[in-house]
Amino acid sequence: MNLWSRKRKRQDHHRKPKKTTKKSKSITKRQKQNQVVAVPDRSNKKLVKHTVAIWSAGRYKAAEENMLRVMKAKGAKFGSPILRPALRSEARKLIGDTGLLDHLLKHMAGKVVPGGAERFMRRHNADGAMEYWLERFMSSGKR
Repeated sequence: MNLWSRKRKRQDHHRKPKKTTKKSKSITKRQKQNQVVAVPDRSNKKLVKHTVAIWSAGRYKAAEENMLRVMKAKGAKFGSPILRPALRSEARKLIGDTGLLDHLLKHMAGKVVPGGAERFMRRHNADGAMEYWLERFMSSGKR
């Protein structure tokens, strides 16, 4: 054995073994769920693209409509908003997925309700509690 082969043997001894498995180029389940989905819009009869994290567009829309029903039933408006715990407990009766419910409570602020006459609003009150209400919406941007 010559000097070069000894050095090479020592170097090979300290190297980590190479991985022989190849990564597949297929799309993972999580990536597939986060992709843009084309959903038919029945009113305009065309495809509309929706990105909703892990919920189908129909399920998301139904949850928004249920949230609207709860807020109207409780009379949530600017003068008399509803607190987050009360709204969550009432909406929980209609929306079974708590992840979707919490997502809506966080991201629905400023969104126009299904139907387009009002929009969801939220803020922290003086005590630091989150409160929600419905506000009349005009397409011109005036309140």
